[in-house]
Amino acid sequence: MKKIYYLLLSLVAMLITIMACEISSIEEDELQMFQKEDVLLQKGEPASKITICHYDNYLGEYYQITISEKGLNGHNGFGNTPRHEMDNFNPVDLDQDGIMDCADCALNNTDTLASMKKIWYYDYDGDGYGEDEFNFIKTCNPRPEMYYTAEVFGDCDDMLNIVYPGAIELQDGIDNDCDGIIDNNIIGDCGDGRLIYSPEGTYVFRFMNIYDHDYIIDSFDGTNFSGTGGYPADGPYRTWEKIEGTVVDGHLVGLITFLPGSYDGEYTWPFEGTVSECDGIISLVPDWQLVE
Repeated sequence: MKKIYYLLLSLVAMLITIMACEISSIEEDELQMFQKEDVLLQKGEPASKITICHYDNYLGEYYQITISEKGLNGHNGFGNTPRHEMDNFNPVDLDQDGIMDCADCALNNTDTLASMKKIWYYDYDGDGYGEDEFNFIKTCNPRPEMYYTAEVFGDCDDMLNIVYPGAIELQDGIDNDCDGIIDNNIIGDCGDGRLIYSPEGTYVFRFMNIYDHDYIIDSFDGTNFSGTGGYPADGPYRTWEKIEGTVVDGHLVGLITFLPGSYDGEYTWPFEGTVSECDGIISLVPDWQLVE
């Protein structure tokens, strides 16, 4: 009888142990599940994004940005945000080109490229090439006037306007065309400080075989030249004129501008000619003739 009693006690003890283990296992599983849910709750759902038109005070126009609502409003209502009174938080895209109307450069045009802002690169020396591909602005406006800007980049020296990709090799010791090779004795200068093919000097041009005009060309950067002049050549100037143009491989193309107050007002006359390596302008084509 005692043996049966002890046997029953043993069975009861085993059952209690098994049940306790199962309950412990269930509690542990539930605890891990709750911990995972806590982590998910802490991470939160991915922040939704919103497209707005942000007003640029510097350029005086809108540009389109897509930003998370958290970034827009700041964490818990604080932090740096692009918000100010000119921002448009409810923009529309009526022509459905992907560019919101408030930042669209071509309204009512479904061409996305036409609607996008144009990139202008910072061009310190004004030679038409920006140096840094990451230093640019985007704008719908024509070429901005706040500083020199260029449509392309790649200038290897943005402090010299005679240095840019494709420039004519003009001076010793300078990589004019940005090909990575320092130019030594390729062309050189004319020995008097003037660049080769420079038209700098004092000239008399005869217009329509009748009128003589005096000109002083005093600026040349290797491609572009400019100067001033007037008529008549032998007395006090009754007209004031501006002369400017380009020289490429000795071929000169330019404009003479009669400034306001000259004759019937401001107008221009084109001219062409040739420039020797070191002797300045040597010929012009009609209607202008080189007198001296």
